[in-house]
Amino acid sequence: HQQQQQQPAEIQSVHNLDGHSAIVFSTLWNPVHSRLASCAGDGTARIWPTESSEQSVNVLLHPDRSDSTDVLTIAWSPDGDFLATGYVDGNVRVWATSNGELKVRLQGTHPITAVKFSGDGKYIAAADVAGAVSVWDTHSQEQLFCEAEHDG
Repeated sequence: HQQQQQQPAEIQSVHNLDGHSAIVFSTLWNPVHSRLASCAGDGTARIWPTESSEQSVNVLLHPDRSDSTDVLTIAWSPDGDFLATGYVDGNVRVWATSNGELKVRLQGTHPITAVKFSGDGKYIAAADVAGAVSVWDTHSQEQLFCEAEHDG
């Protein structure tokens, strides 16, 4: 007797979040609070409330509205209170998620492809298109490490 192949469950969209005007590169759930972050080629990262008690979408707007404003990657701090954004302009920016205030700008030179907070939130690591990995201290904003060469 042949086994009948089980059909995958059909998942329905609960709610569409409209707002970005260009390609969305990433989405990420907040590790603590009921929020979802997204980043896009329109120069914005957005923090979407996922509970009806919260007010509106918090839009984190790139301070320079030039052609190099794409937000390529995002990362939440471990406490969920800050969002790091990696840009095509080579910079990493850290935003307070409570009010959307830009807290820190960490300067790089090539488009950022990945960004991540350390588990204790004391450091931020970022990777770029040139193959470099950089690490910054989140409090002093000092770049502690930059390694551009990788052994194959």
